[in-house]
Amino acid sequence: MASNLESIPSKLLFKIFAPIAKEFENPSEVSEKVFDYHEDDLRDKIYERGKLIGFRKNTTEDLDFVARLIELNFEKFQSDTLEGDLEIPESKEYRVIIKADQTQWTSEYWEHRIYSYSNINAENSSRWLESNGELDYFNGKHIDTDYHDSEITEIRIDSVEPINESIKKVKSIVEKSDKKTLERLKKLIEERISKV
Repeated sequence: MASNLESIPSKLLFKIFAPIAKEFENPSEVSEKVFDYHEDDLRDKIYERGKLIGFRKNTTEDLDFVARLIELNFEKFQSDTLEGDLEIPESKEYRVIIKADQTQWTSEYWEHRIYSYSNINAENSSRWLESNGELDYFNGKHIDTDYHDSEITEIRIDSVEPINESIKKVKSIVEKSDKKTLERLKKLIEERISKV
């Protein structure tokens, strides 16, 4: 989603956000400080100045826009007057993978096939084979898992990748296609994969 601030003229953006930009020593620290959990004062300053031009306080889009605007135009913001226009950031879609490390308490069900002469003997001989290490549960067919409880130990961003525009176009075409067209596309994709 894009920020409403994209349509604001460069000179007005410069006038509003130059005092904020001058608080940073270099462009590489802008994003980290703007989105730092403990930097409420900085975000409040951005909001107070930005509300004059429609900055929405509880949206990341406007905050993201201002951070990137300052990064892209850091040198221009260090001046007292704007020469030319500011480079306006462009919103793009990103794929964000979040990794959650956790301890889980589960029950797993594994299927094994054995020959026996009765249910009781099958159960008892399976228990005996398992205790002797001759029947490892993980060598069977996993059929189900019940999750009883979990405890998250850490959550962090694992990776961030821009979404390729060509993939978005293909997705759009696929979503609008009928079954026959999809089958032809599938065949073309399989042929291409086999050549790669």
